[in-house]
Amino acid sequence: MFLHDEAFNAETEYSSHQHNWGQIICVKSGIFVLKVQGHRYLAPSGFALWIPPYTEHACYNKELTWFRTINITNCQIMPDYTCLFGLNKISHAIIDSFFERNILEPESEQDLRLGQVLIDQLLIESNLTFYLPSSNDKYLAPILKE
Repeated sequence: MFLHDEAFNAETEYSSHQHNWGQIICVKSGIFVLKVQGHRYLAPSGFALWIPPYTEHACYNKELTWFRTINITNCQIMPDYTCLFGLNKISHAIIDSFFERNILEPESEQDLRLGQVLIDQLLIESNLTFYLPSSNDKYLAPILKE
């Protein structure tokens, strides 16, 4: 597991790419917009997006968005599809603790256990496979783009 803290400036885009690790994107503020296999997912503050390894994805954010990624190299217990998780208080506390202590890669026995508890907490939450649909309809497309 390794962690990263990032803010997207408004009008920022990451072109299509993939990783050989799974990625949990925890949104602290703003709304994270992700495109996966032709589907658009939205994650507001307090939610996390799960992207399995080798899943092609791209993102574009219209507004400033602050997020943290938890990257997992050994993720067989995680879903094999992109989904959205709610973050409960325990998940928030563990993530905040890691970043407040500047732990970008848990190494101590205690921090490795906290990382496992974080994953366990995500897995007990219901995951949502919702995504925001898109359309080429001249009336609906402008609404869905926002």
